[in-house]
Amino acid sequence: MKIKDFDSNILNMSIELTLEWGEHWLAPIQDRIMLKLPSLSLNQADFLDLFSKKVQKDINLFIKQTLEKKRIESEQLKEIVLSYINEKYSWINERNSARLFSQGCYYAWKDGLL
Repeated sequence: MKIKDFDSNILNMSIELTLEWGEHWLAPIQDRIMLKLPSLSLNQADFLDLFSKKVQKDINLFIKQTLEKKRIESEQLKEIVLSYINEKYSWINERNSARLFSQGCYYAWKDGLL
């Protein structure tokens, strides 16, 4: 299974579910995405769960590595990170890009980098 097997709406839905806080924080997305998209197979849902977590980890790591190189202002960091997301994951919508940036900054702050 490959990323190109899914349209951007499904990929964005998987990112959105991965980024949920509260009772679903860090929880697998398979059951929730299959409720929203009953035509998905368990294999597809497993792929989307792993893929969306990989994207989240990649962006968190990018933010961490960017901040480890030098201290930069938040607006500059936002510009750098959103540019990275748009280049590497052009299918991610604005809402998810903003949430990925925000959550990545939270983890960087938690690690003492912000």
